[in-house]
Formats: sequence, structure tokens, C-alpha cells
Amino acid sequence: MIGARVTLSGNSGLAPVRKRVTDTRALLQVAGRAGRNTMARHLRERNRSHPNQLGGKRTNYWAKAAEATSFHLVENSGQGAAVEISSNQIGLALRYHGTGYLPGGVLRPISGIYLTKPAAPEAHGKRAREFADLEFGFAFDVELGRMRPALVRKGSALSATPKRRGQGAGRPVALPLGPGTVENTGEPIFWLVRQVRQKGDETVLPPEGQIAEEAIEAVDEYVGIVIERGSGAA
Repeated sequence: MIGARVTLSGNSGLAPVRKRVTDTRALLQVAGRAGRNTMARHLRERNRSHPNQLGGKRTNYWAKAAEATSFHLVENSGQGAAVEISSNQIGLALRYHGTGYLPGGVLRPISGIYLTKPAAPEAHGKRAREFADLEFGFAFDVELGRMRPALVRKGSALSATPKRRGQGAGRPVALPLGPGTVENTGEPIFWLVRQVRQKGDETVLPPEGQIAEEAIEAVDEYVGIVIERGSGAA
């Protein structure tokens, strides 16, 4: 999960609020709802402004991240009562932090040899196991200007065979079917990579301090209403 924490402590701008209103849980609930709304609004806007780069059917990843946003109270955080706002959308923390915090600074498969990376629009937002017509092969990557391993449509791949013992047994070797032109390569659906380095993107979340700022504004407004009604005063 990834998100932000808003603390009601003596060192924060909320100190005067705590002196006027005794219901700390109510303040945390108000702060939590406001912070959650700020974060969800940001993620929904990102969903509108970031279409699928491959041009395939949208998965609305950022909208799902917004729906997965929630808050919970941390009343004994060591620094005062607090509320944590976060989203448990899979992959969100990786997009924010990048792979720098992982061992070796890279993302590697937990099991198996390769990670998959969408190479065709229909692969966006899906796993290789969802396709029944894929096989290991090689395909020409126009961006890299070379052949690379991939999961390709059955029947479209270069032939592959294991090397003999002593020559790297079990590792596939491409056997050209023709003069080696691009037309003789497989139709890639997923590229296969052994590891990935990814830069973090802090714009995944609202600008620093915005969640806390809007949460505090909501609390101030709530306290003003409570005091005006003559209830909740210390």
C-alpha cells in the first residue's frame, strides 16, 4: 500500500483544534474522509489523462486505484493520533517508488525465468496464461533493432530447440526459417525479460502535503460547525 499520514499532534497546525474539541476520533474520521477524497480525485484525473499507450482496450488502472483508496485510524502512533490514507492497488507503490528500493534495484520474477511485458495492444492488462495460443519464440523488436525472446502466436515463431548438453542445455536457440528478414520472425504478444529497472514517478500521488492540507482544512471546517452549534467544546 502507498499513501500519506495525517497526524493530530501538538506540533501540527491542528493543536488549537484539539484544545477546542475533545472527540479525537471524530476529527480523525473527518481528516480521513477528506484525505481519501483528495487521493481518489487525483487518481481518477490520472485515469482520464493517461490512456493505454499500446492503443488497446483500457483497463482503467488508475480508476481502480482510486476505488481501492481508504483510510484507517492510528490513535496511538507515538506522535499523536493519526489517520493513514492509502490505496492497496497492486503495482501502485512500484509505480511511485520505482525499482530502486528492491534488492539490486531491479524487479525479478519470483518464480520462473522471465517477466512478461505487453508487446501488442491485446496484451495490455492481461497475463500470458489468459492466452491459449502462445508459445516461446523470437521476434524482431523495431525499437531495439534486434531479435529478442517473446511469447508469440503459435505457428508464427522461429523454430526453437534446446542446445545439446555442454552448450547451455535447455536454453532455446533460434533457427531461421528463411533469409532472416523481419517477415520471418514471430508475432510478439509479450516480450520476455529477465529483470526490469523502472524509475519512480511521484506524480502518481497528489503533490507533497496536499492530502494533509486538505484534510486539515476539512477538520477546521468541521470544528467551526461543532463550536457554532455549541457542542463538543472542552
